[in-house]
Amino acid sequence: YGDLVLKRGLARDSGLIDWFEETFETMSVKPVSVNISLLNEEHQPLVSWNVVHAWPKKWSLSDLDAQQNAIAIETLELTYRTFSIIR
Repeated sequence: YGDLVLKRGLARDSGLIDWFEETFETMSVKPVSVNISLLNEEHQPLVSWNVVHAWPKKWSLSDLDAQQNAIAIETLELTYRTFSIIR
């Protein structure tokens, strides 16, 4: 499989970001299984994916512009072994 790229509005107090930071700071990869859910407007899952043996590859943040009232978007890139769809 190719790498998995996730984009979302910048989140605070995220276990996922903590895992990314720890990996990049220690340069020690600890693969984990990650559950990803696509939510509707009521924040109820429409579909979920279980991504197995994933590890962080890249993290980036969109450019910040003080002239615009835009949400900062973070991009998380994961490498993984396999995945399954959970309905």
